[in-house]
Amino acid sequence: MATVLKLIDILPCDYKLFAVHSALDDYRLAYFLNKTLQLQLAKENKKASLLDTFSGKYFSYYYWENPLLGTAWHCIGNKLLIEKEMHTLSLFESTTSLTYLIDKFKKVDYFLKIDTERRIDTTSLISKISEIPATTAYTIDTDTLNNKYKQIFQEC
Repeated sequence: MATVLKLIDILPCDYKLFAVHSALDDYRLAYFLNKTLQLQLAKENKKASLLDTFSGKYFSYYYWENPLLGTAWHCIGNKLLIEKEMHTLSLFESTTSLTYLIDKFKKVDYFLKIDTERRIDTTSLISKISEIPATTAYTIDTDTLNNKYKQIFQEC
C-alpha cells in the first residue's frame, strides 16, 4: 500500500510588516526611526537572506532587539542600486540597475518588520512614522505574500 505525504506550504507569520515610502537614505531613515520611536536600530552587514546573488551585494538591513519587551525591530531596504562596469568598448564606462527584494512592491523603499507577541497599535505607529520628513507608511497583510518572500522575512 502506497503512502501519500502532503507538504503544507503555509508559513505562519508571527510578525507585523509595514511598507515605508521615503526619499531618505537608509542611515537617515534609521536615525529618524530611532529618534521618533525610541529605538536603537543599528546596521547589520551580510545577512544571508538579503544577498542579491546576481551582484553579490546585500540589501540594507538595520536591527534592534528590546529584551525588556521581547520585541525585535528590522528595517530592510527593498531597493539595491547595482553598478556594473562595462568591459567592452562603449560610450559609458558603467551602467546602473535597480534590483528589488520584493518585485511586487516596487514603490516601497523599506520594510519595517516587528517581531512581537504583544499587541501593536499600528495606527499610532504609522502616524509616528509619518512625522518623519518625506516618509509615509502602511501595513502589509502578510497573507498576501507568497512563501518565498515570507521565508525571507522569517529569516530576518
